[in-house]
Amino acid sequence: MAFLEILNITMAFWGFLVCLALAVSLRFRLESRKEYRAVVMMLVAAAFSLLTRGVAKLADGDPRPFLFYIAWVSTAANYFLNFYFLGAVLVWMDRVLFKDKGLKVPMATTAKIFFGLLCLLIVVSWFTGWVYSFNASHTFRRGPFYQSMLVVVFLELAITVGTLRHHRGGKDHRRRLIYLDIIAVAIGMLLYMAFPDFFWLDLALLVCVVGHAFYFQFQESKAALEQQQRLNQQQLELAKLKNLMLENQIQPHFLHNTLNTIYYLCESDPQKARQVVHDFSFYLRTNLEFLEAEEAPAFERELLHVKTYLGIEQLRYEEKLEIVYDIAVKNFRLPVLTVQPLVENAVKHGLKGKAEGGRLLIRTREVPGGFEVTVEDNGAGYDPNQLPVDGRSHTGLKNVRGRLASQCHGTLEIQSRPGEGTVACIFIPREMSI
Repeated sequence: MAFLEILNITMAFWGFLVCLALAVSLRFRLESRKEYRAVVMMLVAAAFSLLTRGVAKLADGDPRPFLFYIAWVSTAANYFLNFYFLGAVLVWMDRVLFKDKGLKVPMATTAKIFFGLLCLLIVVSWFTGWVYSFNASHTFRRGPFYQSMLVVVFLELAITVGTLRHHRGGKDHRRRLIYLDIIAVAIGMLLYMAFPDFFWLDLALLVCVVGHAFYFQFQESKAALEQQQRLNQQQLELAKLKNLMLENQIQPHFLHNTLNTIYYLCESDPQKARQVVHDFSFYLRTNLEFLEAEEAPAFERELLHVKTYLGIEQLRYEEKLEIVYDIAVKNFRLPVLTVQPLVENAVKHGLKGKAEGGRLLIRTREVPGGFEVTVEDNGAGYDPNQLPVDGRSHTGLKNVRGRLASQCHGTLEIQSRPGEGTVACIFIPREMSI
């Protein structure tokens, strides 16, 4: 066997292994996207095209009848797979570059037409020998109309180039990949016409598939890097949010009032002062634990945190602050520090301004589709369409709504009337509260 034949066969079989390995790799990692599945089919077609090409070359010219049939079947399969590869490139173009262009004749339809035409030439050649045949010694020979098959392929490439140039714009890096395919196949065919003893078309096929495979490997690595960068950015934003939440939850006025209460109780009621210190310490520690938690806390724990806060506030307001708990259900989760800001708003803005004090109700109910948490007061109330002009940013409710929407697709509804009070209602979807 001549050196050139050994080189051709070796390239064909190694190319088969490379294409198959790339196809398997992309199939298991990128199967969720249609455009990638088209590339996997291109790789599979190229792999078995190279395999059949190598098998046909090995069996070519062998006088044994069964090897002649192997050469005959492998040659036919090689042509069909080459045509299918070109069609798969056009299908990929249709899905990636022209899916929104509204082509009169989609590239997938063009691929089917040319695939059918080229396959028809091969089938006719079996009976006429127009494109190729095998002589008496079972050796492959080109037919008198072999060039017509190459003309059809060139016409397919020309239509592809024309479509690309007519519909400019879009993702240029993918266009360059298609141009690489066209140039590689065109050069491979020209060289094969001039020097038919070497597998120029197979080499062009390898250039195409390796180019596509490395492109998608690069795209995947780029996407993974961008995802990691987004994750890092989200972590930074989460850290900032936690700090902001901590600042919002431990307000200076509450800290100042609590320390003053402890100061006066140290003289008037030392036992109660010790209890307030214990409760305040628990309140601060729970804030920090909530902010460091990896998952949403159970409502029961949030309720305990709220009760600690209200216990401290009740020492200041005494009989003026009536607290009612109507807890019908506890077995659900909700975003961290969701109820406490509403309770603090009710005490600070709703009930504080009333000389006679007021009533605060915290209620939970199981409702169709999820759970409701209601914080209701009969305090001063306000007009929801007008924010008070007091120099504050009033971002507490906005932050609560943001946490509910982003973490559990929950909602916060506020109803309030001046002089009548405020009702804040949280809804937690059932599937997000487990």
